[in-house]
Amino acid sequence: MAARLGREWSDLIFAHTNDLGSAETLSEAQISICRRAATLECELEAMEGRMSAGRPIEIEVYGRLCGRLCRLFEMIGVRRVTRAPDPLNDLAWAFAVGARALDDDEPGDEDQPLPIEEGFDREPGEA
Repeated sequence: MAARLGREWSDLIFAHTNDLGSAETLSEAQISICRRAATLECELEAMEGRMSAGRPIEIEVYGRLCGRLCRLFEMIGVRRVTRAPDPLNDLAWAFAVGARALDDDEPGDEDQPLPIEEGFDREPGEA
């Protein structure tokens, strides 16, 4: 249990520092705030786990921790550094959207001819 919690804590620190850029470009104070935020998040998640198991929690403590976590994120600036777009991902999305736009048939209408197609099933000379 402790190893899992330690891993989760480390993963949260990495995620927060990565959102701000990278650990190499952050000040020691920003990294420290990320560590404190990760600690609060782990405790909040533990409280949420107890609550989901039907055990009582101190809701006032939970609320105070949420408020402190928000303030820490405000201090370091909650933002995400966007990465360069993946052109292949964009191309796949465009093809998927285009295929849906071309497939405008409604389910179950395959057996009903369109008005323009009604004359194609007749023999020559039929009215």
